[in-house]
Amino acid sequence: MNSGPLHPINEPMKIGFRVGTFPKLSETFILDQIEGMIARGHQVSILANDRAKPQEKAVSPEGLHDLSYVRSDNPLLSGLQDRLPYRLRRALTASRERKFCTANDVIICNFGWFGAQVLESANSLSPAPKILTIFHGDDMSRSLLANGGNLYSDLFDQRQMLLPVSDFWSERLQQFGAREEDIFVHRMGVKTENFKYAPKTRSNTDPFKLVTVCRFVEKKGLEYAIRGFAKAVSQAPDLTMRFELIGSGPLEASLKALVRDLGISELVSFSGALPHKEVAHALARSDALVLPSVVSEDGDMEGIPLSLMEAMASGVGVISTYHSGIPELIENGVSGLLAQEKNCDQIADHILTLARNPELAVTLTRNAREVIEEKFNSTKLNDQLEELCKRALTDSGVPPQSTE
Repeated sequence: MNSGPLHPINEPMKIGFRVGTFPKLSETFILDQIEGMIARGHQVSILANDRAKPQEKAVSPEGLHDLSYVRSDNPLLSGLQDRLPYRLRRALTASRERKFCTANDVIICNFGWFGAQVLESANSLSPAPKILTIFHGDDMSRSLLANGGNLYSDLFDQRQMLLPVSDFWSERLQQFGAREEDIFVHRMGVKTENFKYAPKTRSNTDPFKLVTVCRFVEKKGLEYAIRGFAKAVSQAPDLTMRFELIGSGPLEASLKALVRDLGISELVSFSGALPHKEVAHALARSDALVLPSVVSEDGDMEGIPLSLMEAMASGVGVISTYHSGIPELIENGVSGLLAQEKNCDQIADHILTLARNPELAVTLTRNAREVIEEKFNSTKLNDQLEELCKRALTDSGVPPQSTE
């Protein structure tokens, strides 16, 4: 893994972000990166696949130089696009991506498949574009394995900059052929100034409030969170506990059915997907967040979930699993509690540990806040991302284009 010195460059850069749906509530990390680059004086443009649906839409960052979409927002035109043969649709997208590359100094691609796709589209350009590809979760697990590990071979061969969000993914990239010197671990983070650290004080009569914030998909392990909560309730009749699930997704109906079957409907609430500000309010009223991530049947895995970081920044206890890069965020018994994947008994024990030991909970949350401020602080990480963009340019001797 490369951690060498980064070369200084002072001119504003033209930075392009290639994204999927934009602006998307569940991808605040991309919004933070974009806002961070704009705040540092760079010209930022975005090429997105399509617009976010109203229920998924976040506020678009101010100060964008350009925002364009591959898919038309005109229903008639988008319908025509959908009916085109795949090769023609891909050719049209590739044309847009080539123009995007020539208009910018560097291209940041969140998710490996965009990095591979943009490189393929721009293979005729000279000089080759500078692409920084950030690898998160699905793009390093299910999607990579489905392609026999060859999905990113061109990125590896052309020595593009590879930015996994964890040491865990760094090792996997190397297993599939990436050179260690092309890899820079670039973690996701949160705006610590948006999350006031407030350790929880709870009287003996107050309920212990558990929360989760995520998409309702298999890898989030919500079935095991619910079963673990039910076990904790049955083992501690002297405690009053509540569990709020924030989010939505394909497993919502089955999770609600599980809650009914376990007889805990009066203790569990489903709040739906909420704007980021309301999520912060939900964390403020909660004692602990549980997110027991698992490897899904099709191989999908997490990176390092932002919801855990937000809870840790807020003084909320965290319960998760030994999964993917999560142990790089949470040290068991020091900054949170970790269970083995799918182990409902351990999850129940961890819930009761936090519920019965408020002093321990405060110690864990204080340590957790320090971890976030030091290693998962988006301000520091955006400084790093800016320097990585500069390095991508100066390593090749290509100066940034004029932004005037």
